[in-house]
Amino acid sequence: ALFNLISNAIKFTPAGGSIRLEARRSSGELILAVSDTGVGIRPADQERVFEKFERGDPHARESGAGLGLSLVKSLIELHGGSVLIESRPSAGTTISCHLPAAPPPAAAAERAALATGSPV
Repeated sequence: ALFNLISNAIKFTPAGGSIRLEARRSSGELILAVSDTGVGIRPADQERVFEKFERGDPHARESGAGLGLSLVKSLIELHGGSVLIESRPSAGTTISCHLPAAPPPAAAAERAALATGSPV
């Protein structure tokens, strides 16, 4: 998922622009965000870019199948998370992936058993 976000940021950010990666933990979730100073996405297109085969601006010169953001959203949702987009045309885009920070129940039970000396 992160590869697709970085790839899109590179593709849609002109020379001299910038791309920023951020990872933080907040309120029980892990947030991974990719921000760019690229072309941005029109408000009317922001929900559609997560659909299969959608590419935002149909007149854009950048190539691609339109699967990257759909794949990102599907993978993050499969892990119990969500994807948010903030964008302004000609100003850039930030896409944030919010994932639950709690370990899976099996991992938590295994750690508890190890801490108490119980068999796993």
